[in-house]
Amino acid sequence: MFPSDIYFFFECQSLENASPSFLANVGVVACQDQDVSQEFLFNRMLKHCEQKHQKFFRDYRLDFNEVKKCTIEFLIPFIAKLNRQPMITAWSLWDLKALTLQFFVVLNAIFYRLADNC
Repeated sequence: MFPSDIYFFFECQSLENASPSFLANVGVVACQDQDVSQEFLFNRMLKHCEQKHQKFFRDYRLDFNEVKKCTIEFLIPFIAKLNRQPMITAWSLWDLKALTLQFFVVLNAIFYRLADNC
């Protein structure tokens, strides 16, 4: 059983075969690729992560600003460097936004495991 605060993100080309029941039970966000920048997505996910785990940080007297600083100093340059590599960007699955979302999936999982085991 999944916790109630887990979100799944699906990217699709068309919803023509989706059932009315599916559409009634999911949140659909429609946007063009250029509507949401990688930087905006990163900042939004970082803020969401802070809100989601604020109790953990408060209970253990941890400063989320340190996590935020480390994440910004590491991840943004790391992704930018990867994005300058022709062999990586030629990969059909390479996508800056998807990579950003995956990073936060991993970061959230780490915080959940820490909270469960501390």
